[in-house]
Amino acid sequence: MCDENPALALERSAKTTVVRDIIIETLREHPNDKLIVFTQWTTIGRILGRILDAENIGYYYLFGCLNPNDKKRNIKCFHDNPDASVLDQIAGLKCGGQGLNLTGANRVINIDLWWNYAVEQQAFGRVFRIGQIKETYLYRIMVKNSIDGRLLKLQNDKLKQINAALKDYDPVKQRLSASDVAGLFGRIRREPNSQLVVERDYEDDVDEGHEDDEDDRDEDDEDDGDEDDNWGERSNEDPVDDISQPDD
Repeated sequence: MCDENPALALERSAKTTVVRDIIIETLREHPNDKLIVFTQWTTIGRILGRILDAENIGYYYLFGCLNPNDKKRNIKCFHDNPDASVLDQIAGLKCGGQGLNLTGANRVINIDLWWNYAVEQQAFGRVFRIGQIKETYLYRIMVKNSIDGRLLKLQNDKLKQINAALKDYDPVKQRLSASDVAGLFGRIRREPNSQLVVERDYEDDVDEGHEDDEDDRDEDDEDDGDEDDNWGERSNEDPVDDISQPDD
């Protein structure tokens, strides 16, 4: 409960300590820059707010539970107030990381990784977009030997799958080379002078195919003859008396 009760001692975690150091160093070297901090957890956001209070750094919250009017007011104050250097984004990447224009800031700190890398890029896109006049920076905070490593691996695996799927639709790689076309007509052999020569490799297969076709046709002809003979024998049979002769 240290995030709600200021009387309780506050112990910083590894991530909040790094975030604090990044913010302090940035404002010392670039006092006109503004930062946005993304986190998935309200508790972490409130703890970060207490850390900023202790350093006398102005900030605004953007909670997911805030009503639309409060969100708009905090965003406007963050842009217009020169003393507000940090927008503490405690709404998750999907809530505050999509559809907003936050070009008043030019630095983004992401405390919690998301399994979908595209969602993180959407969050970074709040500042890296048309209207941004400053150089932008993205910080991704990860702790070694933690769940962050697994999330990072999951992101990389998904990116590999996406890249592999997109490569199939690369128009440059879809074009056939001269060797590809020549290979349709036979075996390709390269001469000592680097010239490509196409050797016929299908003649024997074609001859065998013709012989098979002839055998098939002979068998078909014989079968057809047998069917005709049998049909002729059936047609010469006398009609059944019960059907052809009327009853007395």
